[in-house]
Amino acid sequence: MENLVLHMKEPIPGLNAMLRAAGSPRRGTLAGMKLDIQKSVALATLRALGDAKTLPWASHPMKVVRERAEAFAAEKRGRRSSAVKGILEKVKRERSADEEARQSKKKSASRIAPEERPVVIITSYRPRPLEDDDYVGGGKFHVDALRYIGLILDDKQAAAVIRYADQEQCHRDDSMTRIAISRVEHAEKCEACGYVIPLHQV
Repeated sequence: MENLVLHMKEPIPGLNAMLRAAGSPRRGTLAGMKLDIQKSVALATLRALGDAKTLPWASHPMKVVRERAEAFAAEKRGRRSSAVKGILEKVKRERSADEEARQSKKKSASRIAPEERPVVIITSYRPRPLEDDDYVGGGKFHVDALRYIGLILDDKQAAAVIRYADQEQCHRDDSMTRIAISRVEHAEKCEACGYVIPLHQV
């Protein structure tokens, strides 16, 4: 499977919406938004994977990706399952170990050859486009979810290329978020991936 395309029915909320949620007097509003996005990304991942056996650019084996996606997909609003708590702790440990390896100049998992990095192209379809900074900031929880599930190793530039395509205006009923993931070498040759930046500019 050279590329994975995720479709979520909700558009990217935007950074301003996230900040309003963070300042809401209702406790847990932002946490609830984050959980909803993670669940949406997990469900979209399971739909897109189908019966695929391999993802050449994924940071974890297919079995692990499926298990993590299933754990996030089963989450209930306002509650964290022990399975997801365990995944988040493991991701945190993996990131710490990788950072220590880079600082000690040992071989690090994040040292991926430029042409082997996964490319993540995010496109938001909504009735009224967001301002650019609002759009990019609003995609943070989506990118984090990809990392938690194991589709990308990290969101640092050395480990993945994260790009936001131009927003698409649509009817309210057609609002959604589209995320395409593949390797650089495949994405720049694949129109379906929506890749818009040549490799030499990455």
